[in-house]
Amino acid sequence: MKFGIGIPNAREGVFYPSHFCNTSQLVELTQLAESLGYDSIWATDFMSPVPEIGMPTGEKPQWYELMVTLSYLAGVTRHIRLGAGVAVLPFRDPVVLAKQASTLDHFSGGRFTLGVGAGVFKSELGAIRGRLRKAHRGRMLDEHLRALDLLLHSTGPVSFSGEYYQFTDVDLEPKPIQRPLPIQVAGYANSTYARVAKYASGLSTVFKAVHGEYRDIVNQLEPLLKEQGRKLTDIDLQFTTFQLLDKTHERAVERVMQSYLVKQRGAYDEITLAKALVGTPDEAVEQISALEAQGVTHYIVTTYPVQNFEEMVGQVRLFAQEVMPAFTPT
Repeated sequence: MKFGIGIPNAREGVFYPSHFCNTSQLVELTQLAESLGYDSIWATDFMSPVPEIGMPTGEKPQWYELMVTLSYLAGVTRHIRLGAGVAVLPFRDPVVLAKQASTLDHFSGGRFTLGVGAGVFKSELGAIRGRLRKAHRGRMLDEHLRALDLLLHSTGPVSFSGEYYQFTDVDLEPKPIQRPLPIQVAGYANSTYARVAKYASGLSTVFKAVHGEYRDIVNQLEPLLKEQGRKLTDIDLQFTTFQLLDKTHERAVERVMQSYLVKQRGAYDEITLAKALVGTPDEAVEQISALEAQGVTHYIVTTYPVQNFEEMVGQVRLFAQEVMPAFTPT
């Protein structure tokens, strides 16, 4: 089992209060995760706080761009894997993103993973790329993945002509150090599994898939992989969740209910709370062991329901000290 954390480079106002952390604290958090033995960190790709997000009036979130953030963090770390978690492909030009991804892979010494998705808020695409306001994001995602595959893994000039993306005789060098570059596709719909089978080395699914349901995901993905001549062991099966741990289950729940996510964002109901990992370290070991038994290979805490950066640091330390050792190979 591998373990990762989501860094709050672009999560203020949605998951954390405004002014939750600054750039120096992002570096501090990433270096701490590396020193504690985490396998990966994952940055977010929110760009513009559109009304659909429902951000409280007056919030001024500090959102730091995904690829630039990861590039800087590559220079202040040595071992931890740097993940785009996830890059919203409809926002981005495939040629530029392919060049960025390959460059980052070289500067990091082959530590970059490109997580991709269609984006959570459709209106954000309309705000950023107005001519694509009515675009079909699923078709855009499929086209972008095909284009990235050509640009990153083909030899010599390549061309592409699709509904949304076009380029001619592009010769991208150097190619990534990692061949192929690891690509994670985020989602839990049937179309997501087909994309993983064709183009990706990993699947990222959110906490909605917890408590006995992850095996259903594996069962849907496996036959699609076989159609492509691939095996389940080729895929990094990520599980991403919200998490808050404390000495007692009741105390953990109490802290969640007092957090920004609940008080200002209304992000939790009883169902959501039951499916996130909220409780004691022993309960965390039990739940993660159950996920591992169902096929999960990479457990990532994307969000901590905390009030401030210092609490987040405490959660990162607590998990590393009291949960991760239970999964250390003997």
